[in-house]
Amino acid sequence: MLVHTGFKLVNPGHVRMLAQYGRVPVLIYTATLVTIVTTDLLTGVLVGMGLSMVRLLWNLSRLEIRLDYDPAARQATLRLSGTASFLRAPRLARMLDQIPPGTRLQVEVGGLSYVDHTCLELLANWVWRNEGEGASSAVPWDALHSRHPARGVMVPTAS
Repeated sequence: MLVHTGFKLVNPGHVRMLAQYGRVPVLIYTATLVTIVTTDLLTGVLVGMGLSMVRLLWNLSRLEIRLDYDPAARQATLRLSGTASFLRAPRLARMLDQIPPGTRLQVEVGGLSYVDHTCLELLANWVWRNEGEGASSAVPWDALHSRHPARGVMVPTAS
């Protein structure tokens, strides 16, 4: 009975439509289907949910950070792309700690798809400390907020 139900669930049109989003959704769908057919419905659903959660965590933890530092000009460029979530805040903090005090910081966020309040506050605190030491920073706060409309995060204002 379960095998019959599993085969009725397979719809090639749905699989083709799902394939438009990449291979991973098709793999999750296939793993769920195989688990339902070989074990039971509850186990199959739990496998599908578990794999989807793993994929979500993977996507939330993908942040590329590139720091270019010119010591002669005392200028650094920080390029962020991906998802700046709390999962990658320690990595961002380590990268910011590599920038010497008093360095002018330029932040580029063109490749950033999302930023959470943890990374926003981390960046804002670094800028406040750095500007307190007399250096300026060019951070596109509007672009950052458009990737996460955090209402309570204080950001430095242009002086």
